[in-house]
Formats: sequence, C-alpha cells, structure tokens
Amino acid sequence: DSAASGYWVLRLTNQALTSWLHEHHQSPHHWLLEDRNAQRVIASNTTQGANSSSVAPPVTAENLDQSMLKTPLKGSDWQLRALFNERKVRAQQLPQLASKLLLFILCATLTLVALYRLLNEQRSLHALNTASRRSLQQAASVLGAIEERVLVTDSNGQLQYLNPQAEAMFGLSNSEARNWHLLKLLPRLDPLLLHDTALHNDLGPDLVEIQQNGVAHLYDISRSDLSEDQKRTGFVWVLRDVTEEQHASHVLQETRRRYQDIFDGTGTALCVLDLAELQRYLQQQQLRDMTSLQRWLDAGPQHHSELCQRLRLTETNQVALQLLGVDSNQQAWQHLFNSGPLRPDGFRMQLISALLSGSGQLEMERQITTPQGHERHLWLLLRLPESSDDLHAVTLSISDITNRKRIETSLIERERFWSDVVSAVPDTIYVHDIAGKRVMYSNNHLGPQLGYSKAEVHQLGERLWEKILHPDDVELYQRMRNIQQVQGNGLLMQFELRWRHRDGSWHWFDIREQALARDAKGRVSRLIGVAKDITEQITHSESLRTSEQRYRLLAESISDVIFSTDAQLQLNYVSPSVMPVLGYDSEWALTNGFHSLATNPRQLSGFYALLERVRNALGDPQRLAELRAEFLPQLFVFDALRADGQKIPVELRLVPMWDDSGRFEGLLGVGRDISLQRRAEKDLRMAATVFEHSTAAILVTDPAGYIVQVNNAFSRVSGYSSKQILDQLPSMLTADTQQASHLAYVIKQLNQQGSWEGEVWLKRRSGEKFPAWVGITAVRDDEGDLVSYVCFFSDISERKASEQRIHRLAYYDALTQLPNRTLFQDRLHSALQHGERHQEWVVLMFLDLDRFKPINDSLGHAAGDRMLKEVAVRLCACVDSDDTVARMGGDEFTLLLQSQARREGALTRAIHVGEQILASLAQPFILEGREFFVTASIGIALSPQDGNELSQLMKNADTAMYHAKERGKNNFQFYQADMNASALQRLELESDLRHALEQGEFKLYYQPQFSGDGKRLTGTEALLRWQHPQRGLVPPSDFIPVLEELGLVVQVGDWVLRESCRQLAEWHEAKIRVPKISVNLSARQFAEGDLHQRIAQILEQSGVPAACLELELTESILMEDVANAMQTLSSLKQLGVFIAIDDFGTGYSSLNYLKQFPIDVLKIDRSFVDGLPHGEQDGQIARAIIAMAHSLNLTVIAEGVETLAQLDFLRGHDCDEVQGFLLGRPMPAHQFTALFTGTALFMLS
Repeated sequence: DSAASGYWVLRLTNQALTSWLHEHHQSPHHWLLEDRNAQRVIASNTTQGANSSSVAPPVTAENLDQSMLKTPLKGSDWQLRALFNERKVRAQQLPQLASKLLLFILCATLTLVALYRLLNEQRSLHALNTASRRSLQQAASVLGAIEERVLVTDSNGQLQYLNPQAEAMFGLSNSEARNWHLLKLLPRLDPLLLHDTALHNDLGPDLVEIQQNGVAHLYDISRSDLSEDQKRTGFVWVLRDVTEEQHASHVLQETRRRYQDIFDGTGTALCVLDLAELQRYLQQQQLRDMTSLQRWLDAGPQHHSELCQRLRLTETNQVALQLLGVDSNQQAWQHLFNSGPLRPDGFRMQLISALLSGSGQLEMERQITTPQGHERHLWLLLRLPESSDDLHAVTLSISDITNRKRIETSLIERERFWSDVVSAVPDTIYVHDIAGKRVMYSNNHLGPQLGYSKAEVHQLGERLWEKILHPDDVELYQRMRNIQQVQGNGLLMQFELRWRHRDGSWHWFDIREQALARDAKGRVSRLIGVAKDITEQITHSESLRTSEQRYRLLAESISDVIFSTDAQLQLNYVSPSVMPVLGYDSEWALTNGFHSLATNPRQLSGFYALLERVRNALGDPQRLAELRAEFLPQLFVFDALRADGQKIPVELRLVPMWDDSGRFEGLLGVGRDISLQRRAEKDLRMAATVFEHSTAAILVTDPAGYIVQVNNAFSRVSGYSSKQILDQLPSMLTADTQQASHLAYVIKQLNQQGSWEGEVWLKRRSGEKFPAWVGITAVRDDEGDLVSYVCFFSDISERKASEQRIHRLAYYDALTQLPNRTLFQDRLHSALQHGERHQEWVVLMFLDLDRFKPINDSLGHAAGDRMLKEVAVRLCACVDSDDTVARMGGDEFTLLLQSQARREGALTRAIHVGEQILASLAQPFILEGREFFVTASIGIALSPQDGNELSQLMKNADTAMYHAKERGKNNFQFYQADMNASALQRLELESDLRHALEQGEFKLYYQPQFSGDGKRLTGTEALLRWQHPQRGLVPPSDFIPVLEELGLVVQVGDWVLRESCRQLAEWHEAKIRVPKISVNLSARQFAEGDLHQRIAQILEQSGVPAACLELELTESILMEDVANAMQTLSSLKQLGVFIAIDDFGTGYSSLNYLKQFPIDVLKIDRSFVDGLPHGEQDGQIARAIIAMAHSLNLTVIAEGVETLAQLDFLRGHDCDEVQGFLLGRPMPAHQFTALFTGTALFMLS
C-alpha cells in the first residue's frame, strides 16, 4: 500500500506449517493483510515459485470467503488472511485419490504405486515450501508497509523477527535481534506477559514508555499468540506510538475537567440536551413545520413517544439537581418536562417548534413541585446553535424565579384587592384632571347607574360628565372647579348636580370632592371625588311631604277622632271630626283634653296608668327602650258626655310614635263612637237563642275566616266543644289538604256571590271522616262590608254510602280494585285542568308487563289474575296516597302522579317512581308453588311539555312505553328525552349530594370573630363547604337549598355540630385560645323534637363545655311557631349553650317576642353593615340594634365588616364583637390553627 510506510512478513515454522497443512488438507496460495475499519487489503507481491508465472488473483468477496485462515493482529486494525485456489487443490488431490484407487484395485502393483506416491509427495512438499517462502515474502512486505512496530518472539521471549519500523526504532537488524531477549529490549514490559500459559488468549493493549533520542514516547503494546498443534510456539508483539494520542487525551481530559468545574461550579442551574437525534428524526419524517408535525402526531398516538425518546437530557449540574430536588438526570427530566403526550403549550413542543422554525432562542416559564413538596417557579432559557452539528450538546439554563413570582403575585393580589374595594363601592369614585378637563379614573359606576352601556360611555368620551350635565347646573359645575383649583385648601367640598339618564330623566347626585394633587404653583391639579345617586332620597323626601299632606287630609276627612301628643304628652293635634262626634271643636279639645268628658273616671284608670308610665320613662333611655319593646296598641272604652248632654260609648286606641333614631315623639290616638256597635251586639244576643237551639250544626266566623261561635248541634255532630274550636280555621274540619284548599276557594267565591252550597268531606274530632252537605252565607252590614260567615252542615253519610257502592261498580276494576279506565281518565282530565290553572306539571306513566302472556297461557287465567292483583299491590306501594294507579285492561296499568310546581320536581318524581316500580317487579312472584319473573316497560309523558289534551298525553305516554319495549324492555323512557341542561344538572347535583357526606366531601371553614376593637379573638363561626371532586368548591347557596329539599339538611347539620365541637376540643387540647364556636341551625333541624338530646350527646362525646357552643338561628325560624320555639330554646338554654339570632333586622320578629326569647346574642346583618358609615339609614338601624340589644342585656356582633371605616363606626357605638373579611376570611382548620397558635390577640395592621 503506497499510503503505508514499511512492509510485512509472515514466518511459519516447518512444524507449525506441517500441522496446519494436516489440519486443513490444503496449502495457501496467497496471503493478504486486511484493515478491518478502512476496508483496505494489501496482497503479497511474491509468486508461488521461481518458475511460476502465476500472479495473485484479484481480491474479491468470493476470494475472501475462501480464506483458510483469518487471524486478527491485536492492538491494531489489521488481520491476516490466507487464500487458496480451488482448481489447484483439486489438481493436487486427484492424483492422490487415483493412487489410492489403484492401490485398492491393483494389489500386485503395490510397490510401483508406493514409489509413485512417494514421488508425488516429494513434489507436493517442494511446491508447498516454495509457496510458503513466497507467502512469507508477501507477509514481510505487508509488515513493512504498516506504521506499527511488529516483533516476533518465541514462547520464552527470545526475539525472532522485527519489521523494518521496529529495526529502525531499536537500531537492530533481524540477525542482531535474534540475540536479544524481549525484556532486554523492553525492560519496562510486565514479565508476566511471557509466562501466560493460556492458549489462544490474546492479551489486550498495555502502555510502555520507551526513550527515543532522549524523548520519552508512549507505546501501546499488544500481544498475539503463535500456535502449532494446539501449542503456543511464540508471540507477535505490536507496538503503536500513542504519544500524541495520550497528549491529546490529557488535553481533552483537562479541558473537560475545566468545563466540568465551570459547569458544576457556576451558580446557575444548567442542563445539557442532545437534540441531534431529534433533528435527524424530524428530517427523516420530512417534518418541516408545526402544521405537518401536528398532522403527523394526530395520525398515530405512538408518534408522541417516538419524538420524546429522541429528546434526551445528557447532563445536569449540581445546582440544577439541588434546585429540582432530585438526584439524577432522569428525575430531573421527569420534573422539568414530565412524560406522556406532547402538549401544545409544553416545553417539549415549544422546543420542537423552535427546531422546525429555526428560532435561535427559546424562553419559557414553568411551575413544578419538587419531591420534597416545594413549589418552584422556573425560567427556562435555551439557545439553539447555528450549526446542526452542535445539536448534540445544547445548554439549557434554569433560573429560580419563585421569589419574584411571589412578589408579583402579592402585588397583583394587592392591586386586585384595592380594585375590588373600589369596584365594590356602590357610588362612583373618580379622579378628575382639572387642566385637561377630563376624568382620569373612574370605577365605571356612573354609566350603568344612568343606564348607559359601556359602548355608549366610550362613545361619549372622557367629557361624558359635561355632555350629560343638566344645563342649569353647568355654571355651578364650573364654579366649583374654579374654587377647587384656586382656593382648594384640602377641605371637603360638597354640592349636588343633575345628570341625564339614558331614558331622558334627570338624576340627582351628591358630589363630594377633595384635592388630590397640586402643580408646581401650588394649585390643585387633580381632584378625587365621590358621586352618589340621591334621586331616590330626594324622591322619598318629596313623597314624605306629599304623604304627610295626604294623611292630614285623611285624618280630617274620616269620622273617627284622631289626635296626637308631643314628647311631653301634651295634645298638639285633634282632628276636626271631634265636632260631629262629641260636639266640641278642636281648640276646646286641645285646651281641656278628653279625660274631662268621661262620665266615669274609673273607666280610664288604665289610660292614666299608661300616661304615668310613659312620663316616668321619658328621662331614662333604658326604660324607654323597654317600653318600646313591650308597648302594644292600647284599647280603652269609656262613656263620654257630648256637648249636648248625650252619653255615648267611646273606644280609644293609643300607639306610641318613634322617629328613625328611636327617640320617643309622642302618642297617636283614635277615638270612635261605638254606639252602633253596642246596638248590634244587643241584636246578636237576641239571635243567640235561636242559634243555640237550632238542630243543624252552625258555625260563625269573622271576616278573616276564624271561628268565633258554634252552636250545640255543631258540638254534637263534630265532637268539638266550643272552647276547642274557637279561633280556629274551618279548614281543620276538612278531611284532607285538598278539601282545605277547596274551602279556601269556596270562601273566595262567597266574597263574590254571597252564598254557596255543596258537598264537602269533613272530619270529626275522633278522626272519623264523613260527607256533609254544607251551606255558607256571607253576612254584611248596612254599608256592604263583610261582618262574618255563617256556615251550616248536616251529615249525609248514609246517602253517600249508597252512592259509593254504585260509584265503585262503575269506576273501579273488579279484579284489582284499582280505578278503571273511566275513572282514571276523569282524574287525568281534572289533573290537567288543575295543572293548567295553577301552572303545575302533571306526570302520566303507561306500564305494560313483559312476558305476562306466556305465564297466563301456561298457568291459566286464575294464576294470571293472582299475578295481576299482586302487581297492583306492588304498584300501589311504589306511589304516594295522592297518586293514582289504574288498570286499563289486560296487563296494562297507568299511573297519575301528584302534580309538581316545577318541571325538575316532576322529572325527579317520575324517575324515582319508575326506578321503584322496576325494582319491585324484579322480585319473584310465587304462583303454583314456583317462582316466576316478569318485568315492565314504562312510558312517561309530562304535561304541558308533551301535551295539554287528555288523548294527546295518553298517546304520547303509550308511544314512550313502546319505545321502552324497543329499547330492550325492563326500563322506562320519557316521551321527550331531551331534558334541559338545568334539570339534568339538578338531578346530578342531588345524586352527588346523597353521597357527599359518606364520601367525606363536606368541609368546614372557620371565620374568626373578634372583640369590638378588632384586637381580641372571641370565637369563630363554622361555615359549611362542599369540595366536589369534579366541580371543585361548590358555593353554599347552590347546595344547601337542595339539601333541605332532599331532607338531608338535618343529617348534614348534625355532622356540622359534631365536627365543630370535635375541632374546638382539638384546639383546646392544643392550648389554642378559641373561646367559642358558632354553628348555624336550619329550620328543619330546629324543628326536630330531639334536638336537645342530640346536642347534649354531641357535647358529651366531644368534651366541649356547653358555654363554648353558640347556636345561630334566623328570625323566621323562631317566628314560624313561637310556642314550640320558646320550648325548644328553653331546653337548649338548660344545657348551657348560647343562642344567637342571625341576620337580625331582615326578618319580622316582634320586639315583644324578642324580649321573651331566651337569647344571648344579636347578629347585625351584613346588609346594614355594608352601608356604614356613610349610609344614614344603615347607621341608624345599626345604632338602634346595638342600643336595643344592650338595653336587653344582649351581646351584639356585626358580620360583613370589610373596611376600617366600618370597624371604627361599630367600635364608636360600642358594638361588642365584629366579624368579616377585614379581620379574617373563612379558612380551613389547619390554616386557622397555624394563624392563632400561641396567640391570644390579633392586631389589625
């Protein structure tokens, strides 16, 4: 090879060659030296003999496959091959075969054949020696052509051969080298290499330092064995100069060490990515842009993993590992980029996009959670190299921006908080630029308040206020601007303006402005102001003036005497009607008073006592408050002497008057001449005798319908005595609620017609129901005003019994005793009319038994009839008493469910009944001692959704039933399956709620309560939350009403009580000072008769003192049934718990009852706190509630405190406790624990 400097030589001992020939039965004809990596071949340049004219054949794959010997030279890329010529081998072996054949056939010519064979063997040996010499010459040429130094020794290490490079290196010829031992030539060589007795076990390379011309060179020494007959005869030693390689390796290692020091020592987290394989793969797949990439990814889900497998993270420095909280590259990769399919917004997809688009840089923010649970925000920066050859090592830098994100989040939340605060203010807050005559900022309330949309406000521009300003107010507006700019001294300026509403009306606004900023000359440049719509207040004030004039005219026009006193109980007004009633004018009455007209002063003793009590309380606010709480309208009757000397009975009514601040203003009284009433009473007494001796049952009611009188016959028929029935409504006599509602309808008709007669089912005191013929007459006075109702009735039970027997034969199925088709259609028609009249939903269900006919045919009609009767019993058990189950004929049944006010309720009821029916019919029927099974197909139709007419609705239900059969039977189908989304959502919500408690989805949040100054923790309120697994945190307003409708509110409420007490006990055990915990009670929970026992048991189980539990109730709960509420509260107070009235001021509780209820706390509703401190009415109500509570020795807590101004107002008026977002939002128990651990005070910042 011209590229090689040197030659090569192959030497084989005679013994080794003979053994080798014997083993292979053929001799080599050519030798080759082959480079395995570069695919180069160097052939020997000698011929087979001196006289031979043949040359080495061309090197082909076929020749290489015919090689007899292939030996790699260790420590180099070369291997030695020996080739043979098949034609010559056959030529050599045919004579041998022929001689053997002749020897076998011609035994007589054995001697001749032996001589001939000997001759041939001598010739073959001569040829073999010639070929060996030529092959060795070729090997020597090859060994002389390579760069490596090749030495051959015997098995003892004695040198036998050196190639030219070795001769030049050591300065020895081959003949001289035979006297040298290898260890003498290479003294630093390991002697053990000469004593390795393992055959065919080539040793790997070893490094030896050799001095050449005073310069140390490193040589890579490799040894190969020479063997003959399985015995090692020597070694081939190959020396390769690796000095430069070692130097380059040292330089590379030093460079890498420095790089590694820089890589690991820098303060920046770094990773190295190998993108070369990913780039090649993208090119192989011909993916040039994101569009083609997305199509390729959509074509096969496996493509995601194929791409991700070619994106590798090869190295990560310690800073990155510590930042990510991991120990290896694989964990770092998982935490940074996750696994699974590529996401469009993920780092991997962005990186691939950068590769496809040729972007030089990729930046991205990523949020991770370390294995230790720390949340970190990272900024990833990757710069792609310009050359694709450098993609195998691309550096990714990672910066920890967690603190910066926290600061940004804090700033955003603070800005959002103040923005929410400003937006929550109902008034318009603005900043006005005086020089630019424009509004720089506004919370955008003015436009909506005036009816303008955002687009219209934007169209009107920054000078919106001037464009819609009332023309008469322009001068005032400009004057106030000039005053603020020139004379603004920081004081608040207030004035009123009118702006035009979108509907054309003018709205009054109260404007309050103050200087916000000044220019260099000290003049005001910016104003901050608040604009409040006071149109309603002005309108209300005008209405009050109008109402006052109207009431004065009214007082002067009616016949009753109306009078009033001042706060000192001195008469200050008497209506002119005193003249026709008593014969005196108003001036005389103001001077002399009414008490001088009483013919019997003792009749007014109560009146005088009342006046004295009021006078004594005038100087004492507490006694006035008690008087206000207890004072009910007072009624007095006395005989008065008219101016003409006639004595008349007078009825006097007194009520106190209070202003908006709760101050006493005087008494208001009405005096009436009741002479006509007295005469009417006399007439009634005359009629009483006739009334009591009547044989018909008679009752009399007042205009409101309450029973005021009954006769003896009534008591005999109904079983009620007069004491038991008085002041009751006649509806208590009706047999059911439908009859009661019908009676109310009858009374309504009486007001229009005057009388009514008809049949009504009534109920005796014993509970026995009986039919009665009832007649009712409305009694009116001379003016046509309703005075009372007179009702008479008689028992018609016997007549109805006969009618009932006839009716059952006509309208009921003889087999099942269910309503038949006629009665069912009549009820359905009535239900449709009722639903249309009251806008209610009617549910009709058609049911057909599946597989009934084979049972009926096989067992007979008797067994079939028994099954039908059993089906009827089961169907009736699945519905309520107000529902109707009918048999239409054969195995068809129909059901009419009680109408519902809402469509969702009708759907829920239909589904519930359908499921119950299917479950009930799934149970076996025992006929003839064997079990039989039938199923049902049910069709459901709703009115008015599926029709208002009877025939249409029945047809649609029948259609739905057959649709159920087509769907595989044993199911129910609605005529229209597309129920609206809200109904489905409601059904899903109800279903989820039924399992929420048992699955632990309810959570309690706790909102702290503080003393009135906001510094001392006084307790906490437990608030129910629902953590839905899919919907997240569901607001209480969305699910608590559903809990009440489903009847689960008591169960959940008891859980809240138990969990709250358990948590409070846990806090107390942890020495966390939480004085009390407040828990809300629902109406149904409060109405449960064993509430006292349940709470006592919870307190005992938790170990919480009763004084630490506060129960919150709304006013409406207490006023629903005052007597039972009083009894329940008393039993709870015996336990020692505290009672609070929640949302006080929004209900309709009487102050008298408020005084009687054993309550401890009043909670001011947030609707009144929202308007503080600027809302006048809200401020007056809050002050009144606080004063009234303190006068009753009650504690006051205000909820919804969100601003410091509200807290200051409440503190200034001695509010005992406060609660709201300003002091603490509702929070989980662990957060509450962390916040208040080890502290008793919570100071406001």
